[in-house]
Amino acid sequence: MPHIKVSLYAGKSDAQKQALTDAIVKNVMEIMGNSEGSISVGFEDVQPEDWKAKYDAEIKPVLASLTKKPGYKL
Repeated sequence: MPHIKVSLYAGKSDAQKQALTDAIVKNVMEIMGNSEGSISVGFEDVQPEDWKAKYDAEIKPVLASLTKKPGYKL
């Protein structure tokens, strides 16, 4: 714990995902004090045409509690 889930448009390379994973893990360790072994990171590729449904189901209901809100509205 923690587990970080990143949902993003499909098409990013494995190298890009690994670079983001490495940055997330490094920052969680530095800022939150977790050990590397306690952190997990996963990716969910979403097709652009499916993003609104994901937004409506997962982002919109918790918008007020997000620590970083999207700069767009759907």
